[in-house]
Amino acid sequence: MIIERLLLIDYWKEESQYSKNHWLAEVDAFQLQLEDKITTNLAQLAEDNLPRLYGKAKKNAVRKSRLPENRFPDHCPYSLEDIKNRQ
Repeated sequence: MIIERLLLIDYWKEESQYSKNHWLAEVDAFQLQLEDKITTNLAQLAEDNLPRLYGKAKKNAVRKSRLPENRFPDHCPYSLEDIKNRQ
């Protein structure tokens, strides 16, 4: 969910001007939940699966925004650190 929201904020500019604050609040909430649960092993698992997780997030962002798939990057533009700590 964090990756999906970051994609919407960064690439759905038409809607982001209206929904950005809401999406950022959701990212903050997701990050707090993640912070309480992430372990070294889970972080490594997430890192190893980032391409697959990104693919799912991109698919959801395309579905939600109804934007063409090529509006979003082919590869995840966020590192695990970005996902865990982006403000």
